[in-house]
Amino acid sequence: MKKYTLLLYIILLSTSTVNSQELYRIYFTDKGNQILEFENELYNNILLGLDENAIQRRILNLNSDNILSEKDIPIYEKYLDSLTNLGLVIKSKLKWYNYIVSEMYPNILESVLEIEFIDTIQQVKEHYIAGRNTSDFINCGTFDYDISFNHLNMLNIPELHRYGFTGKGARIGFLDSGFDWLNHKSTKNTNVVKSYDFIFRDSVVFDQMEDIDGQDNHGSVVLATVSALDNNKFIGIAPNAEFYLAKTEDLRSETYYELDLFAEALIWMENNGVDIINASLGYTQLDTLPLDYSNLDGNYTIASIAINDASALGMICVISNGNNGDKPGSLGAPADADSSVAVGALNSDGETLVGFSSNGPNSSGVMKPNLVAQGANIFSINPNSEDQYGSTAGTSLSSPLIAGSFALLRSIYSETSTYELKQNMYESADNFDNPDNRFGFGLPNVFQAVYNLGVAISPDNQLENGDFKRLVFYIFPENQVLEALLEVEYSEFNSKEYPLVRKGTDNQYFVDIPKDEFEDFMAKGRVVVKSYDSYYYYPSSINKFDIFLDGDFVQCGVNKIDIIPQDVFDPDNEFEVYPTVITNYGKFNIALKLNDYYNIDISVSNVQGKIITNESLNYGPGVLNKEFTLNIINSGAYFISVHYGGKQFHKKVIFIN
Repeated sequence: MKKYTLLLYIILLSTSTVNSQELYRIYFTDKGNQILEFENELYNNILLGLDENAIQRRILNLNSDNILSEKDIPIYEKYLDSLTNLGLVIKSKLKWYNYIVSEMYPNILESVLEIEFIDTIQQVKEHYIAGRNTSDFINCGTFDYDISFNHLNMLNIPELHRYGFTGKGARIGFLDSGFDWLNHKSTKNTNVVKSYDFIFRDSVVFDQMEDIDGQDNHGSVVLATVSALDNNKFIGIAPNAEFYLAKTEDLRSETYYELDLFAEALIWMENNGVDIINASLGYTQLDTLPLDYSNLDGNYTIASIAINDASALGMICVISNGNNGDKPGSLGAPADADSSVAVGALNSDGETLVGFSSNGPNSSGVMKPNLVAQGANIFSINPNSEDQYGSTAGTSLSSPLIAGSFALLRSIYSETSTYELKQNMYESADNFDNPDNRFGFGLPNVFQAVYNLGVAISPDNQLENGDFKRLVFYIFPENQVLEALLEVEYSEFNSKEYPLVRKGTDNQYFVDIPKDEFEDFMAKGRVVVKSYDSYYYYPSSINKFDIFLDGDFVQCGVNKIDIIPQDVFDPDNEFEVYPTVITNYGKFNIALKLNDYYNIDISVSNVQGKIITNESLNYGPGVLNKEFTLNIINSGAYFISVHYGGKQFHKKVIFIN
């Protein structure tokens, strides 16, 4: 028998509320006649609605090409049409759980319940019925962190930033009370790909007339810890990431409907290919029916359930553990979710827990928090100004630091499973050997997590170098690199491979590619590194990055002085010897301008053709400058000969001893 799920005190409505519309969850019996089978029409139509990043993330983490389930089937459209024809206003649709949130008058409840495809109706004053089915920053120099140094250095983030790792390619979603990123100078260039206000159903996530004053302050402050870039003052942890913003928290009230909006936003983000989410939100004291500790079992509220389901599809869901005090079981939902990465708060010393930082475990005994980061005396933007900053506190600030840290890992290892990213982050933390419900695994060392995950390849740096374009990458750990090369696609019919040359210091590799090969203002490139156990790629095994014919493009955080090509003799012709009259103790130089990678034979012979010395080496493309010393030969004429790629060059020189 169908059940109208309302508590007794909810039924005792005054006559005035009968005449006003209220919010209800309407659960459907099924999804109509929609049948999902691998690669049938419905399957392919659903795939078309998923972002490519979501598809690739699911394939990676589900380890299957069949990545859709019944949850992905949309709510049956004819059911929705029938309800709207009755005058119901649909506020929210959650296809994973086959229900909608709708406004309707209480006096039509019984009529709606009689509809054969309606299973259950629940007023949004209770928890969800458990058990039912993201622009590049370039040429901004090295970072001077100033007030942002302490909380980033605590995580060893500057070590990654100096190699140009700033989150490029990672998609991170924020669920909060709103965001006004365009107001402050440090966040105005945040790469917001999509935003949506789930409260008022539009794309405007900053304050609107219906909001209370300052609705967007909290989200703006939280977002800035990751996305800000104001060099010499305040640097976010992953400013070059792609951002997806969802306004789900309504400060006018604290209701269960906000948990529905949270879950809906999470589905929206998963379908849009978001890799990591941050939610500096927590729920225990709600306006109607508070959550008690027994409800915080990791799989009770719809928000916690959605986190577990999104995590199963490869998302990393980072949640603030709460500010309810350093005492057992003081966490909130959805930090209690079994699969969440719940985050506690440290003092600025990086060692002691802040007094307000909530503890676990959840009521099922699962350890929470999972990690900690600085959450007291931490700086962020002043959201009510255009250029000011201030000190603040809360697990709301420690949580995005961990979310941003995961964004850095995901940007470097785009084809590594979520499980591996989480495990390496946990293993890098300072309490990993003795985890507890105050610190979890502790404070992570994000650089160490990167180092342990495998070969890291930095984003590309591009520099003018005469007739060549120099590309510079940082690749480490060095002892894992067996071979590194750059694939370049100049056009559909012209592709080349060039080995990367290790500069010899600080994990730097480079290659000079000839501008003569460009058929347009831009080519495409991909770095491939062979290691002992695997191949690693930048940007990924299926994507390429843009190589521009002209201009310098240096990743933010990288010191350009460290990567500028050294001044070398650039010959007018393919082959030059200098000087041609050699008096300096037999020292001379050759210069070769090479448009590809060659095996090069160099020899010195006398006029009778006798070879005095010879050498073979591999080089190219680029300009090779090499010095030779021949101090035990007689004065006279000699020939310097070079052979490579089917070409031969000879230069006559005079030795005077």
